[in-house]
Amino acid sequence: MLCLAFPLHPPGKPDKSRQPELDEVGVPTLVVQGEADPFGRPEPARLREVV
Repeated sequence: MLCLAFPLHPPGKPDKSRQPELDEVGVPTLVVQGEADPFGRPEPARLREVV
């Protein structure tokens, strides 16, 4: 399982999303993140669990 710090976008700039990069990860990934994180919160996906 992959564990890393990955800001989804700069604070206040959701139009600068890095979601495509995260979607390319091909191994099971656990995202542990706060509910009000200013860096964005990715959606769960096939190989990605978000808690």
